[in-house]
Amino acid sequence: MEYLTGRERELLLHLLQHQELKPVAEIAEEMNVSSRTIHRDLDKLGGWLAGEQVELERRTGSGVRLKGAEEDLEEIRLRLQRPAVIEYTPDERRTLLICLVLESDGPVKLTALGAELKVTIATISQDLDKLKDWLELFSLTLVRRRGYGVEVQGSEAAKRRAMSSLIAENVEEKELLSSIRHHIYERNVQTEQGRVAERLLGMVGENHWSTVEQVLSNMQDQLPQNFADSAYIGLIVHLTLAIERISVGESIDINADYMENLRETKEFAIAEAIIQKLERVLKLSIPEAEIGYITMHLRGAKLRTPVENQLEVDHLPVAIKAKALIQEMEKRTGESLRKNRSLYEGLVAHLEPALYRLSENMRIHNPLMESIKENYADLFAKLRQAADIVFTESYLPDAEVGFLVLHFGTAMEREEAVAPLHALVVCSSGIGSSKLLESRLRKEVPVLGDLENVSLLDLEEMNMAGYDLIISTIPLEPQSLPHLVVHPFLNEDDTRAVLQAADSVYRQQSRAAVAVKQKEAYETSSLNLYEIQFCVDLSVQMYHGFYMREVAGGKNAEQAVHWIMNEIKKENIVQHAGSIAEEIWEKQAKGFAIPETNVALFHTRSSQVNEPSLTLWQLETPRELTAMDGRSTMVDRILVMLAPEQGRKEVFELMSTISEEMLMNPDRLHVLRSGTEDDIQKHIDDVFREWLKRKIN
Repeated sequence: MEYLTGRERELLLHLLQHQELKPVAEIAEEMNVSSRTIHRDLDKLGGWLAGEQVELERRTGSGVRLKGAEEDLEEIRLRLQRPAVIEYTPDERRTLLICLVLESDGPVKLTALGAELKVTIATISQDLDKLKDWLELFSLTLVRRRGYGVEVQGSEAAKRRAMSSLIAENVEEKELLSSIRHHIYERNVQTEQGRVAERLLGMVGENHWSTVEQVLSNMQDQLPQNFADSAYIGLIVHLTLAIERISVGESIDINADYMENLRETKEFAIAEAIIQKLERVLKLSIPEAEIGYITMHLRGAKLRTPVENQLEVDHLPVAIKAKALIQEMEKRTGESLRKNRSLYEGLVAHLEPALYRLSENMRIHNPLMESIKENYADLFAKLRQAADIVFTESYLPDAEVGFLVLHFGTAMEREEAVAPLHALVVCSSGIGSSKLLESRLRKEVPVLGDLENVSLLDLEEMNMAGYDLIISTIPLEPQSLPHLVVHPFLNEDDTRAVLQAADSVYRQQSRAAVAVKQKEAYETSSLNLYEIQFCVDLSVQMYHGFYMREVAGGKNAEQAVHWIMNEIKKENIVQHAGSIAEEIWEKQAKGFAIPETNVALFHTRSSQVNEPSLTLWQLETPRELTAMDGRSTMVDRILVMLAPEQGRKEVFELMSTISEEMLMNPDRLHVLRSGTEDDIQKHIDDVFREWLKRKIN
């Protein structure tokens, strides 16, 4: 009789417990696997049951069930309850093999590995051959010698990256959350899949998981507010692995110059606070190098929502890439995408950490990759081509392209809808997947109106007043509101379930209650007269404050910046010209000249700035400066943008709009490169008018 794997045994037990016809999609959801996997396992069960008195009945459109006499069904049930020898699939076995050799602090005999995994030495040897290339992705070497055994050699940092990747690729986020917060749901360790997950998570002591999570939970106000759940979980994995490795005497190194660069980032202070807190709680001395690696993790983290109140110019190189990618996708899809602000902001928010991950050779796991390629094959192929054209400096991995597919899929499917029901959307995989789910919901379930994306970890603290329904991609504890679990891609069964739930909620609400809710939503979403007046006054102030002047001082570009700041100080725009000039010049080293133009952008947000300012300066002699693409270019015009450190969000919105329109619109950039003050001011006037129209309407 053919052997059944743990998952196949679990499926058979499931069918024995539910003898009515049951849809495959429903079984897949309950077992936390894909429908395709269930169909594959059913094929295997059909063969296994061929010699039994029990029949596997499969009806298209209705579901699947077992048919047979009760005594025959009971015989199968009893056989399944007998102890079985654990047998792993080849992929599961290789995952555990990597785990065993990575954890070892020296060579391991092949006989020991064979005994542990219950296979022959020849099988272990073949598996190691296949694992060699995977380890090389992390700059790790697999050393094998007769009589010596097998050992993974490489830096501690590389080993940790490999361990983190193993966990990310083989343990679902909700499984990780289960280990971190036991009350979310119980994980199933009765299957091989569950045991593999348990073994991987066992690389770290269970008490460390909870300690790290508690420390981070207490520091929530210091962490980025828009962390995706996946980024938060990734940070916990990173820290917990680090503590475990330090506890067994492993140490990590980091380049001293690179460490100094990290110190200047805002994330370094957060990382330092985390380490200090962990040292006190664990009574453990943690090397300073760990702060650097946590800083890198924070800088490369995926976000749940775009960052608010950031100047466009704060991430202009990324913004240029986002615009270029949108233009390439317009050519390939025929869709009008350039004016889609949500798409643009989502791309910038994703690409900022994504490009940092690429520069630091940090891998990212995309748990939706298989579904993305299956559901969006054409869009993925087009984005792959567009990415290869836009990102010429470095190759964008398929996992990153997959996340970009979610952003473009959202933009191309979104349809506006106005409806009475307000729903919370819980999606743990980041901006792209949450926006995709939102757009599918808007399109397929028109009775839904306001959709708010929240993280699973934030949901526990939320006040549910004002919401009608929770739609989640992961199982939740019982909630005060009706809630249901759907796939990120919202299949037909999901759509029907959401429609039924929404209809049920809608019927329970009186028409009067709906009218009140709509009235409140309108009142809170509309700009009042004072806000309109502020936007108009801000536009007028910046319009009249713009001028173009020649630079009459400074032997080189750095001295020219100091001269410009002194001139601006005369108008009481800045308090201390020298400190602003130094801050701007330090930023300039990263490259703020617009590639292939004669224009550079010098900008900053500072407590030394009294009010927002926009000016253009003409150099007597062109100067060589670093452009945003890392190359050198000759510059003779400098656009200076200054903003206060703190201020109303409309200030940052308008400054971002200026930088986007003047530097990324070809027609306006042409005027900026060679036009007169009057020409440029006319274009600025047009930009301000369009911005005010969008704000008021």
